[in-house]
Amino acid sequence: MLLYVSYGAYLLVCAMQSNSPLLTLDQPLKQVAESLGIKVLEV
Repeated sequence: MLLYVSYGAYLLVCAMQSNSPLLTLDQPLKQVAESLGIKVLEV
């Protein structure tokens, strides 16, 4: 589980630092991203 959490955190930081949208199918990750103001693109 720690690997999954670390991976999600890494994706969020990358999206924030590059000012890029996050592309995901992961609903919990999407919710966290949106709460941080990161634009999310769903496939």
